[in-house]
Amino acid sequence: MTGITGDPLPVRSPLDDLQLECPNYRVSMLTIGDKLFYIAEANEPGVQPRFVQAETADRLRAKLQAPVKPFSSSEPSIARVWDVLLGGKDNFAVDREQASSLLGIFPRAAELARESREFQARAVAYVADCAVRQFLDLGCGLPTAPNTHETAKGVRPDAVVVYVDNDEQVMTHAHGLLAKAEGVHTVAGDLSYPNEILYDWRLRQALDFCQPVCLVLAMTLHFYDREAARKITRRFINALPCGSFLILSVGQLEGGMGTQFSKQYRAGAIHHHNRETVSSFMDGLELVDPGVTEARTWRAPAFIPSHGRRGHIWAAVGRKTGGTA
Repeated sequence: MTGITGDPLPVRSPLDDLQLECPNYRVSMLTIGDKLFYIAEANEPGVQPRFVQAETADRLRAKLQAPVKPFSSSEPSIARVWDVLLGGKDNFAVDREQASSLLGIFPRAAELARESREFQARAVAYVADCAVRQFLDLGCGLPTAPNTHETAKGVRPDAVVVYVDNDEQVMTHAHGLLAKAEGVHTVAGDLSYPNEILYDWRLRQALDFCQPVCLVLAMTLHFYDREAARKITRRFINALPCGSFLILSVGQLEGGMGTQFSKQYRAGAIHHHNRETVSSFMDGLELVDPGVTEARTWRAPAFIPSHGRRGHIWAAVGRKTGGTA
């Protein structure tokens, strides 16, 4: 019997498979900086999302299916529960119910939320006054006055701010800021994938990583365990040029109250990082005085001591002065 001869059939690459699976997109690979990414660009009107970038083929598939956390009014969301605690109006009954249950466990939760926001405004103003004009606000949450761009531009009118979040409602509200504020940009991104944020082509068009950048990580890292949070901060710190700053705030409830709070919180997983752990997130940075401290005490114009609190917002500002940590 005569055997079959000729060239073997070509083996499809992951890129070929993606193109077959996604006929409404033009799929390619692109080198950005020193990294290779899969890119999907919509080739027909009305296709959403218009653009997706990911480190792997599987990650691109997942992002095309759900580029941001889908909107739901039947389940509490991290951003909306936080909005309730801050006294905002961009929330639903399910978020208010969740916030009420948390306040039942720790009645000062709203007080700490306000203190964290006031710290963030003071810290952004401080960094802007240090001649830094670029700000990257990660896990920005729903707009709450004063927003990062409002504070930064109050000191430096030429400030450029990029907001990043993975919540659909947050992104919708953040996009609304673009119509009113020059130099404000939004990028959908997940902190669990730092490279996808750092190498996002839209972010790179807005921010120059040859010049100092202020990274804002406000009230986000307690949604990650200690090791994951440390890896996230390390990756971003390593990517920042010298002269850059990190603004950081993290919540903690002590002992059994913290355990009860975490069990009750349905919008996401809560991890309680103590002061020493938060200090480790700042490794490689020169801490701005007074170092890692309660948010309400960080360069506050006035401070009335409050004793016996079992809840904390640990806050710090650090500056990158040397090489890669």
